[in-house]
Amino acid sequence: MKGTVVKDNLEYIIETNNENWLQGDKVAGHFYIKKSSKDSNSNGNSNPNLLIHLAYGEFKKIHEKRFDAWKILETHQINQDESQDVSLKVQWEFSLPFDAPITDKNGSLYLLYGKYDKRRGSESSENGVEHWSDWGILQLNVDNHPYLNYFTETLDRFLRFKIKQKKFAKGWVEFKFLPPSSREWSNVDSLFCYLRMQTEQNKQTDLQMEIRYLFNTKGLELNQGQVAIQKNKKEFAQTLTRERYELYGIANHQGIQEAFKEISQQVLSKLYQK
Repeated sequence: MKGTVVKDNLEYIIETNNENWLQGDKVAGHFYIKKSSKDSNSNGNSNPNLLIHLAYGEFKKIHEKRFDAWKILETHQINQDESQDVSLKVQWEFSLPFDAPITDKNGSLYLLYGKYDKRRGSESSENGVEHWSDWGILQLNVDNHPYLNYFTETLDRFLRFKIKQKKFAKGWVEFKFLPPSSREWSNVDSLFCYLRMQTEQNKQTDLQMEIRYLFNTKGLELNQGQVAIQKNKKEFAQTLTRERYELYGIANHQGIQEAFKEISQQVLSKLYQK
């Protein structure tokens, strides 16, 4: 992908190595500056504060042009004397964490790039993002880590749970499932699963799948001498090691089903438990 912004007779250009990314990928590319003339912005400043921000942006706030639309996750600073009569060309790279925000209906990761003018900065924001309308903006399309699909595919293909929605929620990828219409699941209205890949060493081979379950249940209960339908929430947490969710480089559907059964047995109507 390519993005361009023009400011003070300078053309700032950013190019990426791809058009789509997954959690844990590297986002890399090149950054260029093209001058329209030798006199363009030649102020002799040897510290032009050229920055590339990896930032999370909320669509609603961006549309409203609010200064707090962005959360800066990482910054790449370019040290280059802008007064030199040469075009700038540098490489840059960001490593997306395994729990990086994904692109959903609420927001997305972006690249903010350009020159930070200290004269327009403030004490509350050293990177000048409150004046983000001066920056180049390039949206990144990021999806969840592929291992999370092992879990969702297992619930869909083998357990007949259907995904209703997917979004990013405070470091987790939230999946809302509708349960099967069978009698054994008649007491469950919906299931929310919050998933992420985590490891302290940040090594792919040590990745564990962390899962939080939220079951919205219903059932008949006696309340003040009357039988009525009562709705409740039941929450559980689970961590799967790699051998439980992956086998020979593909999804370990059996291992995931067994792990899910450990949790679901605590929720299913006891009348229909196998």
